Amino acid sequence: MTVDRHAGDLRAATRRLETALAQARSWDDQARRSFDERFVRPLESETRNAQQAIDRLAVEIDRALKQLK
Repeated sequence: MTVDRHAGDLRAATRRLETALAQARSWDDQARRSFDERFVRPLESETRNAQQAIDRLAVEIDRALKQLK
């Protein structure tokens, strides 16, 4: 299903971002900490929320499709 594919795309993109951020975290300066606080932490939270919503939506779509059969 398309929702599952897009959920997988989001997971893969999240893993790539986490890998890049792990490398950047070796720079321990104020600019990096500020960037983390302003952008990365909110993005991590929103990505988690989006993934959970997509997962719930996929369950509901599957349920609806089963009822149509």
